Amino acid sequence: MGKTKECTNCHQVKLLFEFYPSKTYKDGRQSICKACSTQKVATYNKNHPDKSKFSARKAQIKQSYGLLYEDWLKLWETQDGKCAICGESFDRPGAANTDHNHKTNKVRGLVCRRCNIGLGYYENTKRMIESINYLRRTE
Repeated sequence: MGKTKECTNCHQVKLLFEFYPSKTYKDGRQSICKACSTQKVATYNKNHPDKSKFSARKAQIKQSYGLLYEDWLKLWETQDGKCAICGESFDRPGAANTDHNHKTNKVRGLVCRRCNIGLGYYENTKRMIESINYLRRTE
């Protein structure tokens, strides 16, 4: 049997894999088990729906693009709340997709869902130009 640890929340002794990793603790695992952690987060989100959604968005932007939410909002303001490609207005900041270079992870701008999907297919500019030429030839 593997190493065990007692959860500080439910006080059950569980295997280490039942705890999330953490560099803070000597054994490399959090003090609260995954089940209790999940329950605590769910309870918090239920009791604070606006706050938890906003926190998650801020964390996602930081983790995915290395961008502070305040800097993301400056980009939003610079684009006047509109898609950088088609100019369509976003009804709220959460509707904007953060476009970035997949090789460098550098943020290029905020785009609507439709334009973001198109960019996903055409990260290669040569293929995008060929597609534009095809559309022009077949109009």
